[in-house]
Amino acid sequence: AGCSSDCDALKRQIRTEVNALQNWCYGRNTLTVAGISNLLGQSLYARRAFPFYSFCVLAGIEKTGHARVHVYDAIGSHERVAIGCAGNGKEMLQPILDRMFSSSTVDETKGVSAHDEDNIRVGQIKTLLRDGRAVEASKQRVGLRLEPPVETYVLCEIKEASGMLIKAYRSVAEREISIGDNIVICIIKRITKSTNGDDSVFSMEVVRSKLKDH
Repeated sequence: AGCSSDCDALKRQIRTEVNALQNWCYGRNTLTVAGISNLLGQSLYARRAFPFYSFCVLAGIEKTGHARVHVYDAIGSHERVAIGCAGNGKEMLQPILDRMFSSSTVDETKGVSAHDEDNIRVGQIKTLLRDGRAVEASKQRVGLRLEPPVETYVLCEIKEASGMLIKAYRSVAEREISIGDNIVICIIKRITKSTNGDDSVFSMEVVRSKLKDH
């Protein structure tokens, strides 16, 4: 999202870098989702003096089969998240998606729902409540690496995820005039895995749905 010319220039630059790595003997090993996420961040940061007016979301599937999503600002700072969005209506859409794809807020010690009237009073919280997707501090450090403080994946079926996306976009489209009339969902699946474990075969399914009826 952002200036169309800057976004096109950035895509051409990243596409050139990826093509160069594909044709380089050792560069092919860096063509993972994590590697391309670092490449995009470095490309954006290299233009920090005169940055691309682009706000990116990068998503892909790792060799392990897990999805990976990164969100970026204009100078390359990025974060791995479970759900990310960019562009018009982002401020309204992001909390809706977070709520739809997250588990209900639970009590830290007893697992009590945040909607339990016995635990929430008007103007007074009886028990400590926390986000159901939050990761405990003791589990955030893995070796010398720090993991994000919230889970970076969601567990749901494809049809369920597509339905929630369409519902969320329709809610925002009713309130934001700049949102388009249609939504296009690209579903990436890993079909098979090669015998040597280096490459996998992926497929992409495109689903279109209307957001508005004029």
